[in-house]
Order: sequence, then C-alpha cells, then structure tokens
Amino acid sequence: MESTINILVASHNEETQACILTILENESIFSVAGVVKDGTDAIIAADRIKPEVIILDLKLDVESWLNTVRIIHRRSPSSAIIVLNNNDNNDFVSFAFKAGVSGFLLSDEDLDKLSHIIKLVSLGGKYVSASIMDRIYNAVSLTTQLPGQFNEIDYSIFTSVERDIITGLAKGYTDDEIAEDLHLCKGSIRNCITTIRRKTRMKSRIGIVVFSLIYGLVRLEDFGSWNENIKTSIHEHIKNRPIHKKRGRKPKVS
Repeated sequence: MESTINILVASHNEETQACILTILENESIFSVAGVVKDGTDAIIAADRIKPEVIILDLKLDVESWLNTVRIIHRRSPSSAIIVLNNNDNNDFVSFAFKAGVSGFLLSDEDLDKLSHIIKLVSLGGKYVSASIMDRIYNAVSLTTQLPGQFNEIDYSIFTSVERDIITGLAKGYTDDEIAEDLHLCKGSIRNCITTIRRKTRMKSRIGIVVFSLIYGLVRLEDFGSWNENIKTSIHEHIKNRPIHKKRGRKPKVS
C-alpha cells in the first residue's frame, strides 16, 4: 500500500486552485494538508505543516517569486516544491531550481501531468516541462550545475550581539526592550542596528528581518506573532527587496 502524500496548495487563481484540488481528490494517496492564496501564507503554512509536497501557483514578479520559494525551501527543506508558472525563460527556470524547486510545470500546458509529478518529486525526483527541457538541457545540469542565484552568506560577519539584536527585531521588541534583554545601553543597540543595516544592505528594520529570514539568521519561531501588519510588511519587502546574487545575467520576465 502506498504511503499518503501530504500536500500544501498555494494558488492565487480560484479556477486553477479548483482544478488542482480536483486532481488531488482523484488520488487516494494524496491528502490536502492546507490551501492558501498568497506567498506569505504559503511560507507560514509550509513552516507549520512541513508537507511532503508544496504546489505553488503564485502571481508575483520574478524577485518576489524567487525570494518566496527560497524562504519556503529554507523553512521546510524536506518538502518537494512544484511550481506552476508560464515564465519559461531559461535563466528563470534555472534560478527556480537553485532556489529549491523540484518540479517546474507550465500552467497552460502541464496541469494534466500534476498527479504524476507529485509522485515523482515526493520520491526525490525532478521534473521540467517538456517544452523547456530541450532548451536548457545542454546549458545546465538541473541537479548539480545550475547557475548560482545567491551569494553564500558568511555568518561570521555578524557578531553574537548583532544576531541577538536581529532576533529581538524579529520578535517586535523596541530598542529599550532589546537593551534590557541584552543588558546593554540603548545607544549601543542603535549603533549595532546601524552596523547591521550596513552589513545586510537593508534600510529598514523589517528589511533586516526579511533578509535574516531568507538567510537563516532567524526562524519563524523567533517571531513574537504573525499579525496582519507584520505579514503585510514582510510581503511588501519580499516583493521589493533586490536579490543578492552573483554577477551574471538577470532573468527576464516574459
């Protein structure tokens, strides 16, 4: 008897979402663990549920989309991520796999293959839409030679105090609360935050938190609460934040 595959569905489109759920309902081994409509909720649900497979059908610009996938993969690394997207640009597809995607399907062509792809990626396999495969096969190896998207972060550039301050920011603490918690003066906390801004290249505190979430400096568990204001702020920063990437051609939006 086949094991049940728990699946999280994140789709902005009600019609596509309905099609996905119908496909899942037709397979007894599929269990829908959650359904959400945007990237921020997908991050939260993936971290909480840790499903075997995550299906993403999100309408975001390239940088927001890649950042969202990277955060989800970092927070739930054992989950296989399948994406439905009509951007078939070679660089974008390569960046997607580097960010943590296991299956890349074109929304307009491959939905009927979804059931098979879920089973494939749940066993550790990878899949790229056939119409894309021929173009990128000779350029990259999808498992080991994908172009780099992000520079590796040298965690040693952050002192232990700076990391504690970042955790405090993630919890929503004020400067006074962080100072009291770390037994430092308020001026020292502000000086450290200025240094953190320089190191992360983030102008705002919520930007620092998003950066730290992406690169694993903080965990979702570090956050005091996920109220709507925090979710909205993080969503906006994911959308607007430039990717820290190696030099090379930037993926185009088709």
